[in-house]
Amino acid sequence: MSPEPPRTSWRQQLSPAGSLRNRAWHWLRKQSRLLLSWRGPETLDIQDLAAGKKGFRWLIVSGCPGASRRYRADHLASYLKSAGARVAILQSQDSRLKSQRNAILQSVDGLIFQRVPADNASLKLRDDARKQGLKTVYECDDYLVFENNRSDPDSKNGEQGNSQAVYLNDRDLKRHRDMLKGCDFGLASTDFLRERMLAQGLKRVFVFRNGYSVKLGELSRKARDLSSKSLTTFRIGYASGTPTHDHDFGSISDVVAETLGRHSNIRLSIIGPLSLTGTITAHSQKIDREAWLDWEELPGRLATWDLNLAPFTLGSPFNQGKSAVKFLEAALVGVPTLASPLPSYLTAEKTGPGLTLARTPKEWSNALSEAIENRDATRKRGEQALQTALSHFSPKQRQIDAIELLSQLNRED
Repeated sequence: MSPEPPRTSWRQQLSPAGSLRNRAWHWLRKQSRLLLSWRGPETLDIQDLAAGKKGFRWLIVSGCPGASRRYRADHLASYLKSAGARVAILQSQDSRLKSQRNAILQSVDGLIFQRVPADNASLKLRDDARKQGLKTVYECDDYLVFENNRSDPDSKNGEQGNSQAVYLNDRDLKRHRDMLKGCDFGLASTDFLRERMLAQGLKRVFVFRNGYSVKLGELSRKARDLSSKSLTTFRIGYASGTPTHDHDFGSISDVVAETLGRHSNIRLSIIGPLSLTGTITAHSQKIDREAWLDWEELPGRLATWDLNLAPFTLGSPFNQGKSAVKFLEAALVGVPTLASPLPSYLTAEKTGPGLTLARTPKEWSNALSEAIENRDATRKRGEQALQTALSHFSPKQRQIDAIELLSQLNRED
């Protein structure tokens, strides 16, 4: 007897997973949540900043919400504070950057502009800071924010497009370049981005790699403690995050479809918007989908997986600049990752075990089969991935990196 087809809700019928309507609804919902959670007004204690040690007083001006803000502003601030610095964060549109500009500039030694485009207010703030002898840093974690490559398959509008291309036209790209070129230093999340920022004219660019926060570490620990994996079902998972990963997942879609068809005990979990086409659509009964998860809920879901997938199109400069966050977040809950060999993932592989890299469809197929057929070894790689994350991506390690960064920023040339 054939299995009963899964029931679908009225919402799923009106907006099927992966459809254009579903993707549009996901985007609108996510943007509204980002705006509602966009912190403000943040605490600003000018006297506390001014009381800090010379060279250790910094203001981070954040121009991008979501994961970028979290990893590149919130996390960075916590690492700098642990290194002895006094740090405040303000949104780039915060009115206090204008009304209290002079007092702020007199209380800090430098400003870090996290993905802030040039407008009258930000240019005034940057240029006044430089006139007063303060250090200015342009921080970025996305290649397509300041440099467009129209031949990049992930920079085109449409089904396989990168979301940056939707709102970063030539004018917006120029605004980021103008902000970048007028700063003293650059701060990048990967070596590739460092090279691209140097190519734009910056003389010195520092690489500060992503790590995890104390809160994410604690959430992940709780998720590990509460996780209960099925003894019979092997669950592979993919978290797309944004509607920009069709091309990435499409590079392994047929391999995953073949794996789902060959193994009866396999299920695929997908978090976030993703259009599934081709042979994998025949296995919809073995695919579980969730439209979106808040980052605080993500560890609990990742902890139910046996293997995390992180495929990327290798010919994309946009992808070349990505950091290994997908590996890190899965590793923190003891789940190993199978990924494409992007530069950041090659670097992560060198730091310790728990990450398997595959380039060709055959390599992906073989690695998937090995993980499924030897669950004990896969579980062991998950434990190794956790140790790699705790040893090399921890707040303590990033504190050491922050001490070095402050030393570099304060060095007199």
